[in-house]
Amino acid sequence: MGKDHTEYINRKTYLDSEDGVVPTSVFERKRTSASHSLETLLDSDVFPFPKDVNVISRWLGLVTQNATEALVLDFFAGSGSTGHAVMDLNAADGGDRRYILVQLDEFVGTDGYDTIAGITRERLRRAGNLIASKRTLDAADIDTGFRSYRLASSNVKAWDGTPDQLDLLGAVDNLVTGRTTDDLLVETMLRLGVDLTTPLETREVAGSTLYNLAGTLFAYFGTDITVGRANEVTKALVAWRDEIQGDADTTVVVRDTGFVDAAAKLNFAAALEQAGFTTLRSI
Repeated sequence: MGKDHTEYINRKTYLDSEDGVVPTSVFERKRTSASHSLETLLDSDVFPFPKDVNVISRWLGLVTQNATEALVLDFFAGSGSTGHAVMDLNAADGGDRRYILVQLDEFVGTDGYDTIAGITRERLRRAGNLIASKRTLDAADIDTGFRSYRLASSNVKAWDGTPDQLDLLGAVDNLVTGRTTDDLLVETMLRLGVDLTTPLETREVAGSTLYNLAGTLFAYFGTDITVGRANEVTKALVAWRDEIQGDADTTVVVRDTGFVDAAAKLNFAAALEQAGFTTLRSI
């Protein structure tokens, strides 16, 4: 009802109560609000003409209202407005939507940011912290974390038959120089079809990192593993598996060239088998 007789009565109909009704395809909103919001969040006017978080959140709410665990993909992430909108929407309705953002490392070199992707990551961090700070005590937990990956070639050296690859001794180490154990873990996950969002825990064992992916996969990419170190790693694996009451048939992945000799690797494999681990793989 209007304020007085000069105003018309307007009827409000909600989309979720009307089958076959589509949302309004056109509406107006000033673009300056998006720019101002991002400038306030980043304390810098480093990214011109960002997408409007409220507009994206509204659209996502319409298309995912009955799919609160939807996966949202944005191939042109820009400043990260889509990821911000997904977190906002989850905070509003308790959803568990996830997002994948793709952004080239385009150079910007301004206000402390080297690339657009750097702006994207910082925007997501600050937006997540802001959303978390506004939660009430009785509100459901909202996951505002994210993982950032860069596209790279395989950690395993490519074979093209060139003369420099015909050195048998030099070809023993099949991994690209300079790659970290985290790099090896990600490729292992991709090769084995393990979701990159799988919960991850780490512990330091025998001078290197032991990775535990939700009890479904253990990975250890240490080097210079002697028989003694192999036994130490085995004990740590068994203890951690028993601690979380994991499946005995959990896969264990190691670096193929991580052992000082064949005896150390054979001893490790035998110890794992005796402990109930039935799947050992190497990279």
